[in-house]
This record gives sequence, C-alpha cells and structure tokens, in this order.
Amino acid sequence: MELAARSVQRLRAWLRLIRWQGDPNSRLWGRRCFHGVCYTPLTTQRHARHGTRERLLDVAERHPDLLRIELDALAARVLFDGQGNACGVEYLKGRHLYQAHAKPNEAPGERRQVRARREVILAGGAFNTPQLLMLSGIGPAGHLQTHGIPVRVDLPGVGRNLQDRYEIGVVNRMTQAWQVLQGARFVRDDAPYRSWFDSRDGVYTTNGVATAVIRRSGRRTPVPDIFCMALLERFVGYYPGYSKVFAQNDNMLTWAILKAHTRNRAGIVSLRSADPRDMPDIDFRYFEAADDPKGEDMRALIGAIRFVRGMAQPLAEQGFIAHEELPGAHVQSNEDLASYIRDNAWGHHASCTCPIGPRVADGVLDSGFCVHGTRRLRVVDASAFPRIPGFFPVSAIYMMAEKAADVLLAAAKATPPLQYQMGDRHGL
Repeated sequence: MELAARSVQRLRAWLRLIRWQGDPNSRLWGRRCFHGVCYTPLTTQRHARHGTRERLLDVAERHPDLLRIELDALAARVLFDGQGNACGVEYLKGRHLYQAHAKPNEAPGERRQVRARREVILAGGAFNTPQLLMLSGIGPAGHLQTHGIPVRVDLPGVGRNLQDRYEIGVVNRMTQAWQVLQGARFVRDDAPYRSWFDSRDGVYTTNGVATAVIRRSGRRTPVPDIFCMALLERFVGYYPGYSKVFAQNDNMLTWAILKAHTRNRAGIVSLRSADPRDMPDIDFRYFEAADDPKGEDMRALIGAIRFVRGMAQPLAEQGFIAHEELPGAHVQSNEDLASYIRDNAWGHHASCTCPIGPRVADGVLDSGFCVHGTRRLRVVDASAFPRIPGFFPVSAIYMMAEKAADVLLAAAKATPPLQYQMGDRHGL
C-alpha cells in the first residue's frame, strides 16, 4: 500500500509538471519567459472543440430575452441618428450573400434595420470590421470618396496596420505509417471517429500535434518568438480542401513553424466597392522592407527551419525518416530558403486593423474601445490590438472582451438609453 501511495504521489507530481511547466502561458510574467518543450494549447470541453460559437449558442438558449442571434444577415452599415449617435445597423437578409462564400448568392438581399438603445458594438474581425466602418463613412476620406461614400469621420488608420504571423512548414515523409493514425480517414464513422463519439477517446481527442518547442530566434530577442509544432500530417497551409490531404498521407511529419512578434505592420484592408457583399481588398505586404530593413523576420524563419532540421536528423539517421519533401534537402542556402519562405509562408491570425491609439497617430479606438469621432460605437475584436499579441491571440481576445464588458457595464450605468418613436419595431 505504501509503495502504491508513493507511486500515485509521483504520478500527480509529474502531471503537475506537465500542466504548469509545459504550458506556454504559465510562466510569462515579468522577465521570465518560458522556452523549451511544451504542448500546444487546446480549447475543448469533454475532448470536443469548444469556443466562442458554443458559448454564444449556450447563452442564447439560456437567455433568449437577452441574446438573439440573427443568421443569414450581412451587416451593411452602421446607422446614426441626428445627434451623431450610433443607433443601429442596416443589414442584408439572405443566405450566402457575402461573395467570400464558396457558392455566393447573387441576389441583392432584403435590406433591414435593427436599432440599438444603448450602443453598437462591432466584432467583425480584422477584415470585416474596417470594411463595415468604411461602408459607414468612417475611414480614410480620400479612399471613401473614391467609392462614392459620404465621409462621416476622416480616420486614416481604419484598415491600416494589418498584421499576422509568418508560418511555414517543413514536411518529412516517414518510412512507415503512424500507428496512431491506423484507420483514420478523417470522416464520420471511421474507427477513430467511433472511438471519439462513443467514449471520447483516441486520436480525434487531440489536435494532431505530437510535441512543440518554444525558442528565441536570437540572443538579443527580448522574448521567445518561435513556436515549432510537430504535426503527424502533411500540412502546408490553408486552402479549399486542405484537410482532405490528411487522409491521403498517414506517414508524414510536418514541423509547422510560427514566427511571433513580427515587425511587419505594412498590411492594409481597403474597399473594392461600396457594395457590402464584395470582399475587401486584403494585402498583408509580407516581408515589407520598410518595416524590417534588416530582414530579422526572414532570418528568424530561416534559423527555425535549420533548427527543426537538426531535430529531424537523428530520426533520418535511424531510418525513421525517408526524406524531406519540403522544402527538400537540396534547398540549403539562405537565399534558397528565403525564396521558399516567401513563396509558401501563410498566416491565420490577422489583427490590428482598427488599433487602440491616439487619433493623431492613426489610432482608430480610444482606451474604452470607442471609435474616434463617434458616439456609442465601439469595436471589440482582434482588430483593436495595436500589435499582434503572443503566439496565439485567442486568449488575449477573451481578455479584451472581459475588459470591454466592464467598460460597457460602467457606461450603461452612467448614460441613459437612446429614445425612439413607439412605432419603431426594431428597437432593442
């Protein structure tokens, strides 16, 4: 019994070590920044994906009088009353009206309006929030006039400062298939899916990451800026049907490299037209020389590729890795690696296009998330960050939302609601 008790204590101690020492967020205070082997954060509940969508659906079900979710509704512009208060939103009712849809609906949609008695809060993200502001006459005056949009507030910073990670993959083909992927076709009713559905067990409870490493790209880098994930799949970025490739390759190992704290702030989101159904023009201006004249971002990515190659070398020497498919063993020089990175780098953490900051410095929001030059209009989403935070922004976005909730509740106590005519059926 004593031996069993000691074993349990050791197991618990080991689990605590994994939980706290391996968590990339657990030691990020003061000047002590975590680096080394860790696990990749998950957002799950009972081994199933759980995030903002599930939270909204839960609140809407429990409090239908407080939250109404309107589907098939494309926001077109913010409405303002005669005193300049944001008082509602005009939207187009109809399915698949936004042209980003794989099979967009060409119909114009039915124009509707919804009124707000307190405030209008935009949360369209780094692309659609600046688009909606500009469609509402808030943004760079010259750009709005080009599209025939009356200027309500000349805010040059709207749509500017677009930032994202740089991500790149190093893909290896293994000599044997991964045993853990046996039977995985990444469809409903395959063996791993049944195991997950019936008992929340098996490979589908994971995010496919075998291990991860955090490191600094250089000794003078103030905080760790490289996150390397070992994925048991062929992964080279996001494109239509990218996940179908997983089922076709059960013997791949991809080191996905993420470069945080990038220096490039040159990206821009602008309007293609005054039609809210059109996608905005999005240009990240990757590796812009003006923002990174020394090419530090590129050097960091090249160094990270060499780092993960070094970790893969023992596996190749022991016969576990057949060969490197991408960028390929023949790509060795800094120049060739830089070309590979420029041609293949991607990102999916776009942010910072409506940053908090002084209006005179191209800021869009004040410290209370209010849009400069407006009243009762706020932005609470990833576009509000002046600089892209950390490795993964979702926890920072949740923290921002909590802060905004406090600000909104305080404002509601201090400011009376807007008054509308009794015949206004859309007042909320």
